[in-house]
Amino acid sequence: MNNKDKWNKWYKLASNYYNFYGNLNIKVKFKTLDGINYDESGISLGQWIIRQKNNIDNLTKEQIEKLLSIGMNFNKIKPKHDFNFWYSLASKYYNTYGNLNVNIKFKTLDGINYNETGYGLGKWLQEKRILNNTNLEELKKLENIGFIAGKKANRTSITWDKFFSLARNYYDHYGHLEVSSLFKTLDGINYCENGYKLGYWISNQRRRINILSKDKQDKLKKLNIRINQNYSDIKWHNNYLLLNNYYNTYGDLSMPLNFKTKDGINYDINGFNLDIWYKNQIKNTNLTIEKKELLAKLGANFKEKRTNLKWDEWYELAKNYYNHYGNLEVKRNFTTYDGINFNPKGFKLFDWISKQRKNQNILSDTQIDKLNNIGMRFNFIRKKHKSTKLSWNTWYNIAYNYYSNYNNLKIISTFKTKDGINYDENGYKLGWWIVNQRNNKKLSIDQINKLNNIGMIWSVKKNTRDLIELCNLYNIDININKEILKKSYNEVYSKIQYLQDNNIDIIDSNKNLNQIFFMSDINLESLYNINKQDLIEKYKNNNKIRSKHYE
Repeated sequence: MNNKDKWNKWYKLASNYYNFYGNLNIKVKFKTLDGINYDESGISLGQWIIRQKNNIDNLTKEQIEKLLSIGMNFNKIKPKHDFNFWYSLASKYYNTYGNLNVNIKFKTLDGINYNETGYGLGKWLQEKRILNNTNLEELKKLENIGFIAGKKANRTSITWDKFFSLARNYYDHYGHLEVSSLFKTLDGINYCENGYKLGYWISNQRRRINILSKDKQDKLKKLNIRINQNYSDIKWHNNYLLLNNYYNTYGDLSMPLNFKTKDGINYDINGFNLDIWYKNQIKNTNLTIEKKELLAKLGANFKEKRTNLKWDEWYELAKNYYNHYGNLEVKRNFTTYDGINFNPKGFKLFDWISKQRKNQNILSDTQIDKLNNIGMRFNFIRKKHKSTKLSWNTWYNIAYNYYSNYNNLKIISTFKTKDGINYDENGYKLGWWIVNQRNNKKLSIDQINKLNNIGMIWSVKKNTRDLIELCNLYNIDININKEILKKSYNEVYSKIQYLQDNNIDIIDSNKNLNQIFFMSDINLESLYNINKQDLIEKYKNNNKIRSKHYE
C-alpha cells in the first residue's frame, strides 16, 4: 500500500469519527478499527490527527481541503497560495454572481459557497484594493472579472435602473412585488446573502413614489407596485406573502389544520396561524376586490365552508389540546377551531374523544399509537400487539440492543424490529412497548432501574423541556448540538457534572459538545474509566433543576 492509500485509509477513519460525533476532538490515546468505537487492538487515530495538524506543510492541497471538510482545526495558518490559486476562486465567484462584490468575511473552498473553514477570498480581495501591490498583468486579469482597484465593494451603490431590472425579474417570475424587506438577490429571483437589498429598495420606492420622476413612477406602476402604506394593508400583504409561498411550494391551498409557519412553507409551532387567517379571508365579506383577486390567483374558493373533519384533522386538534393543557380530559361543552381556545361555533372535540374510546376496537394500530402518545385514557387495554407473546425480559433485551446500537432510547412509536437494531415490518412493536412502559404503573423497582440504565425517558415532553433549561444554564447551543435532545436528562446532567469536577471543557471553541455525551458505554469506560450508571447515581442528589425517582 503506497503512502497515498495509507493516508486515505486514515482519513476514512477520521471521517467516520466526524460523521458520528460531529467533531474531531479525539483523545490522544483513542484507538479504533472503525473510526467510531474504541478498540485496544486498533490504530491510534488520535495521534494521527495530531501529526496532520503539526505537518500541514507536507500535506497536499487536496488533503488539506479534505480535512477541513470534516472540521479539522489546524494549529498553523493554512499555507500561502499564489495569485493563480486566488484568481481561480475569484473567477468562480464572478461566473456565479456576476461581480466581485465579496464580503470581507466571506470564506470559501470552491469560490461559490460560504464555508467557515475555507479560504478568506473577501479578505484577499480587500487587501488587493488597499495595498495596491498587484502587478499590471495580474491587475488586468482581475479587472476582466469585475475587480475595481482602490475601492471597497459596495452592493448598495448600483443605479436605480439596475434595481428596477431586478424588480422586473422578480415580478415576471412571481407575478407581484410583495417582496420581504430582508430579501437580497443577484438575479431578482433567487435569494442570495451577498446580493442586493431588493426588498429594502422596493419599500423605499413605496415611500418615495410621489417624489420620483414621472418616468420612474410609470415604470413601477406597470409592475403593479403597491403604494398604500396603511398598516393593516401592510400586515395583510405580509400574510398574503406567506400564503403565496405555500401555494408556490405545494401547488394548492389545502394546508393542514391550524398550519403555523414563519416562511409559508415549513410548520413552526411559534409561527403565524396561516390556516386560520386564510379561512377568515374566505369568510370576510368586506374584502376589497384587489385582495380577492390576489387570493383567487392562488385558487382561493370563497364559497368554501368546512362542516366536518377527517380523523387526522381531529387528531391534530386533540394533540394541540394535549400540548397546551397536558391531558385529554376535555370538558363536554368544549368546542374549538384550534384545539386550544373555546369557540362556540367550533368543532365538538369532547364528542370525538369519547367516540375514540368507545370505538377502540375498530381503530388501526397506528391510530391507537398516536392517541397513546398524547395521553389518551382508553376504557380497556386492547390485546392485539405482539407484546403479549414476549416476556418483559425479552422485550427489555430487544430495547437493550437498540440502546447499545443507537446510544439512546428515543424510539418512534411505529418502530418494529426483531433484533432491536433494524426496522422490520413483520417485527415486534418496540416503539409501542416503550410507550406502554411509560404508562405502566406495575413496574417493579428492578425493572425501573433496568430501563433507567439504558436511557429511558419517562416523559418525552418534560425531558425535552428540562434538557433545554439545562442547556441554557450551561450555555450549550441546541441548534449546533441537536442530538443532545435525544438523551436522558440525568445522563446529560451527570456527564456535565463529571466534566466540571475534572476541569474538562463541556463545549469546544466551535460550540460543539464534548464527545463524552455521545459515547457508547464501552467507550466511556475505556477512555474515562467510569461507568455511566455509577456516574448518574453519584450526581443524582445534586440536581439543580429537578429530582425525580424515575429519571
